[in-house]
Amino acid sequence: MEKEWQEECTRVDGNREPEATTAAGIPVKPVYGPSDIDGIDLREIGMPGLYPYTRGTHPLQYQFRPWSNQFGLGYGLPDDTRKRS
Repeated sequence: MEKEWQEECTRVDGNREPEATTAAGIPVKPVYGPSDIDGIDLREIGMPGLYPYTRGTHPLQYQFRPWSNQFGLGYGLPDDTRKRS
C-alpha cells in the first residue's frame, strides 16, 4: 500500500521529495502508517484525554474541538493591547 501511495505522489508531484517540519524544526514524514508503530506497545501511547496526553488533552479533541487561533486584536505590543481593553 505504501509503495502505491509513493507512486501516486510521484505521478502527481513528480520526483519532488516532500519535506515538512514542526514549528520547532523537527522533521516529520508526509504520512505515517502502520509500519511506523512496529514495536510500540499501544498501551504506552494511551488514550486521548488521559495521561500521558500523547494523543491530546481532551478525549474528543480533534473530532469535536477544532484547532483554534486566538488572535490578539489591536496594534502594538501585548501591553498596549491590554491597556486599550
